[in-house]
Amino acid sequence: MWWLFSLILLSISFYFFLKQSRISQIAYLDQKSWTVVYSSQKIISRVEISKIIDYQIFIIIYFEEAPIKVAIIWFDQLPLQYWKKLKVLQKLY
Repeated sequence: MWWLFSLILLSISFYFFLKQSRISQIAYLDQKSWTVVYSSQKIISRVEISKIIDYQIFIIIYFEEAPIKVAIIWFDQLPLQYWKKLKVLQKLY
């Protein structure tokens, strides 16, 4: 009985996780302004980064006034040169 309940709850959670918007592109504009394109919406949004936290194997970026307030980027999601640039950007914030 508990297995069935757990499986149903896990399935519902996974469904809502997949339904969330994801960032497909991000580009620098000026100062703290960035443009972000979400995969579910084809609209380009202008956002500001409020904080960047580095945890060595992933980086968390906090946005202000954006549909998605937090972005988590793992080290294996980017080429090494872009990962290094992101780490430098984190030191500037």
